[in-house]
Amino acid sequence: MTKAPSATKAAASKPGKQTQPAKNKAAKLEIPAFLASASSAPTKTKPATPRKKAPIVSEPPSSKQDRLIALMKQGKGSTITEMIEATGWQAHSIRGVISGVLKKRLSLNVISELASDGTRRYRIIKQAQA
Repeated sequence: MTKAPSATKAAASKPGKQTQPAKNKAAKLEIPAFLASASSAPTKTKPATPRKKAPIVSEPPSSKQDRLIALMKQGKGSTITEMIEATGWQAHSIRGVISGVLKKRLSLNVISELASDGTRRYRIIKQAQA
């Protein structure tokens, strides 16, 4: 009797060990008909609808951006500290809204003035009609 077991029997006796390389299990799986038809059919997308602009209504300011505009439309304008109190935003956020939203997107004529006491005031003035 020989005591040397063959390599295949030794590997088969150990749990978790495979003697042959794993075959592609995905090739053996069958896809149900309802999934196969849904995945192969092209999907139709709806065309994008353009967004409608909200009508301009004279209501009390509801958003923080509206509060900024109302403060800046006052005759004397507004300082950054007044805008911070009205919105709760930080100073850099207010300056970003002034330059990015009010000036560029909304095309408002925003003027920054330095007063004699050293405070800077921001105002929105009406643009001259061409």
